[in-house]
Amino acid sequence: MRRFCLLACALIVCRTDAPAQPAVDLAGVLAGLAERTQQYYDRFISIICTETVQTQDLRSNLAPLGRPRTTVYELSVSRDPKGKGEREFRVERTLQSVNGRPARRNERAGCTDPKTGTPEPLGFLLASNQLRYRFNVVEAGGGPPGAGAIDFIEMPPARVQVKWEGTCFEADGGGHQGRLWYDPDTYDVLQVDVRLSKPFLVPLPEGFPGI
Repeated sequence: MRRFCLLACALIVCRTDAPAQPAVDLAGVLAGLAERTQQYYDRFISIICTETVQTQDLRSNLAPLGRPRTTVYELSVSRDPKGKGEREFRVERTLQSVNGRPARRNERAGCTDPKTGTPEPLGFLLASNQLRYRFNVVEAGGGPPGAGAIDFIEMPPARVQVKWEGTCFEADGGGHQGRLWYDPDTYDVLQVDVRLSKPFLVPLPEGFPGI
């Protein structure tokens, strides 16, 4: 009986001494991220870097089909004086090489290659754009050590727009969601994972091969 009592007392002491986890102030985090992102944009006129993209065609069973395609771009981020909201900043790409071969003059990107003119990926954190998203504090597992994390989803999702050119199409909209990891002391963005909120159908144009 004495050994049982001592064990019970030890368990009670451990529970009493466990530190309580402080609640995360979501509004404060969003304000900090908005301010830090604005400072980031205010500091630059443009950013130029090299972007390497690898794409792989898949069979119906998701097995690789052929060799992957590797494209290298000169990528720049700059302000668009005519843009509004998230489109105030633009990502421009200039094709440099395809599968190790220098790009030919005026060579256009392939059907599945990334397109130029897309919105800057951190634009949604600016204060004027946050109202279009729903944010939630989450456990920071899977991200950088010591980081805080929030989930986000565009509400409502943007209207889907599909543009066909030959057998290729460009799709814009549909909404996106994901998870963001940030430094809780400086509010620097450390990592962002983004995906479509949900799949959407792409209507085939009249006369498309096979229909």
